[in-house]
Amino acid sequence: MNELDQARQSINQLNAALVKLLEERFTAVTQVNYYKEEHHLPVLDPQRETAVLKQVEAAVADPQKAPFIAAVFQEIMHQSRAYEEALRKDE
Repeated sequence: MNELDQARQSINQLNAALVKLLEERFTAVTQVNYYKEEHHLPVLDPQRETAVLKQVEAAVADPQKAPFIAAVFQEIMHQSRAYEEALRKDE
C-alpha cells in the first residue's frame, strides 16, 4: 500500500468515526429541540452559535486549520437548525 492509499484509508476510518459522532450530535439536537419547543424558544440562538465557534477555534491546535474547522462547524450548525425545523414540521 502506498502513502496515498494509507492516507485515504485513514480518512475513511476518520469519516466513519465522524458519522457516528454526528449521529450522536443530532440525537442531542433532538433533545435541545424538544426543550426549545416546550419553552417556546426559536431554533436559532445566535449567542450560542458564536460561543460554540469560539470554543471550536480555541480547541484547534494548529491555527492555520482553525478557520477551516470553524467553517465546518458553521455548516454543522446550519444543518442542525435545518434538522430542528424539519422536526417541528413533522409534529
